[in-house]
Amino acid sequence: MITGGGMGRINSVVDSAPLYVRGLIATFSFTILFLILKKEYIFIYIILFSLLIIFLLYKIKKYILINKINNDKIIESKVSQVEAQIVFDSSESLSNLSKFIEKRSSGKPRTTYELRVIYKNGEISGTLGFKGPESVIEAEVFRAALPTLIPGVRIRRLVINSTDAGGSSMQEHTGVKGEDGRTGMIYLGRRLDSPVPAPVYLSMNDIEGHVGVYGSTGSGKSTTLSVISRRLRRTGIDVLVIDWTGEYGWLKSQGFEVLDPQRGDLPVDVLSCDKVSWRSLAIEALVRALDLTEPQTFMLQQAVEDGAASLREVYERIGSLPEASKWDREVKRALLRKLGLLFAGGVDRAFRGCKFPGGKSVVVNVSALRGYYARRTYVMLLLSMLFTVRASEYSPGMKPSPLVVVVDEAHNVSSQIFMTILSESRKYGLHLVYATQSPAIIGDQALLNTNTKIVHSIRSQKDKRVIIDSLGLSDAWMERLDKLPRGSAILQKASEGKPVLVEIDAERES
Repeated sequence: MITGGGMGRINSVVDSAPLYVRGLIATFSFTILFLILKKEYIFIYIILFSLLIIFLLYKIKKYILINKINNDKIIESKVSQVEAQIVFDSSESLSNLSKFIEKRSSGKPRTTYELRVIYKNGEISGTLGFKGPESVIEAEVFRAALPTLIPGVRIRRLVINSTDAGGSSMQEHTGVKGEDGRTGMIYLGRRLDSPVPAPVYLSMNDIEGHVGVYGSTGSGKSTTLSVISRRLRRTGIDVLVIDWTGEYGWLKSQGFEVLDPQRGDLPVDVLSCDKVSWRSLAIEALVRALDLTEPQTFMLQQAVEDGAASLREVYERIGSLPEASKWDREVKRALLRKLGLLFAGGVDRAFRGCKFPGGKSVVVNVSALRGYYARRTYVMLLLSMLFTVRASEYSPGMKPSPLVVVVDEAHNVSSQIFMTILSESRKYGLHLVYATQSPAIIGDQALLNTNTKIVHSIRSQKDKRVIIDSLGLSDAWMERLDKLPRGSAILQKASEGKPVLVEIDAERES
């Protein structure tokens, strides 16, 4: 007597056999039955023979159907918009993924899933294809959710193959720039406060409204800046990173050009640009950067307005001014000491000449400049130059190509020009992404003009209060803000109704 388990084993053997073997099995079975039963039991023979024929036809039909499905999958996989390369720890994790896909597909009629599995050297791997107008977002959901929902399943990488002409453009999801340079989104990370850790994106509208990244030392600010910088560059948008601490040189491997002001790669002597309107910019930047007093400012203004053609000439003219009194001598010598910081220690090349960066993404390594005041002056002059050039090239109705300026340690260069860029530069196509460990120093006005805020762990009580008031959070966050893990942050942007908790995806793309 054949038990259910025995029949299951027979089915398994027959299923795995080639088609011609299945035919031989049926013929052999027919011959044995004929010899045993002969003609005395012809009616039994007819019944059993019919059952064998039905069984054989069923197997042939199943074989043809399986091969048709596999062929269809191979054809369809060639046009999958996104493919996820997957590794499984066990056959159980593969089974769990299949169940998850089946359940997911019932609620996602616009997305087709194609799972192909490879067994090799005892390892289980494969690809999961996503096809449909929401394929990229769905793939990101899987990448974020699978490690949590299905232990033993890891997605190595996502590969975008092609675009389905019948669906929506993948530009909306992958950060690929549209014709006007503004459509598109960049992937930031994943939400942590939702049932499924869904992907989080920043749109160009979020970027154009300026982005502020806040957090104490070691909270992940610099990582967030680098994520935004390199993903913006991949969309074709020009990015200028002002590297205050020398942490972003590795972006050279991501297609950025690294400039060293110490070598004179990007000089910012706005007086030598031969633009009269820039003289007031030079005065304002020097006053803010060097913390000049009112008497020192007056003496500087005299030298600049007297026709000095460079910062070096300003220094020399002030040095030649007569000292009518002890007061004049003290003001003059104090001003010369401060201006002298721009020409000491080999930093003078950064202030010799004038050059405007354009048409490429660069990292300006200001950490190479020796001295805090030299770095601060350089950055303020650079920001002044960028804003003025953009404003002078603008005419009503034009859509300038965007330039995103990334500023780390922004509290070191917070000034009037910084505030002017935040409040007026959007129409000129100049946008700021800045980071600071002290939002209180940046000030309420800067926070008000920053539409997108990314808040990492903050320890200072004063800074906590500033952030809570700016984001409209409850006072309970006074005890929580300093407990955010490294890389986690609160994200608030204009396109979202309320702040959300996110984890920044810091994986470096090649």
